[in-house]
Amino acid sequence: MAKAGAAEKKLRDICLGFPEAVEKQTWGHPTFRVNDKIFVGCGEDDEGRYTMSLKAEAGMQDALLG
Repeated sequence: MAKAGAAEKKLRDICLGFPEAVEKQTWGHPTFRVNDKIFVGCGEDDEGRYTMSLKAEAGMQDALLG
């Protein structure tokens, strides 16, 4: 869990660095939004692994998954 805590803190710092970004708990997990639109969500899956999901345009998905 300490690893997830460090990763979540780093992710929070990055996300909240964007103009007008806010954090809101949704589905029991942190989500980050601008104008009430989620751009990143994170938490733990059923097996306790830390996960995150983010919005990306179709052309960027391949680059992000590399």
